[in-house]
Amino acid sequence: MKTAHLALATATVITAASWQTAYAAFSYDFEAPDFHVGPIHGQQGYLNWQGGIAIDTANPYSGSQHMRLSKEPGSGSVLAMNTYSSNPGTFYSTSFQMYRHSDLMYVDFRGMQTDATQSWALRTYNQKIYIREGSSFVLTQIPVVVTSGAYHEFEVVYNPGSMTRDYFFNGTRIHHQTTGLLPGTSTNLLEVGIPGASSGTADIDDITFEAVPAPGSIALTGLAALVAARRRR
Repeated sequence: MKTAHLALATATVITAASWQTAYAAFSYDFEAPDFHVGPIHGQQGYLNWQGGIAIDTANPYSGSQHMRLSKEPGSGSVLAMNTYSSNPGTFYSTSFQMYRHSDLMYVDFRGMQTDATQSWALRTYNQKIYIREGSSFVLTQIPVVVTSGAYHEFEVVYNPGSMTRDYFFNGTRIHHQTTGLLPGTSTNLLEVGIPGASSGTADIDDITFEAVPAPGSIALTGLAALVAARRRR
């Protein structure tokens, strides 16, 4: 899969359970030739002034390369960021694969606005997932166990109509956020990092940003397809 690609799906999966199915995607898979092994700063628009984040081959989720975050005890926060396009007024999702080498470490993901306002934030620590609600982090509404030593899939889906956000862990919805959302805005900056209070190593792979059809549009599409099928009989 080529990094930072635009694609249109040729079919729509018409089930209530798969309303997240994407019809457009923008991805970072950290593979060559778009990325090369070494510091990530300056590669495909990534910024990482503090160091500690690089393209590596040690533990990819797919392909042969991935992003690795490394932080020594007592050192400053490490942070990488990049921008992507999203269309205001549409559903969209942010997904990624993450592997932590230790349970007792913080790894933060944040969606940001162009004016540097934080749109959403997700944190893992001690086998738990925390969501930023207002000015503080809270445990997910459905408890999960985020084990170290394995890749896990995270996904954040935004609904601009109701101004809510859903968080998924390995394909299961674990949190429905209704507070702390900014109306009429869309995230176009993603930050990932290990804050100063923590240390350790984490691997990130296959970051994908997708525009997704709203649940209502999926239902209407499914109904139209059923009607058309019956007419052909």
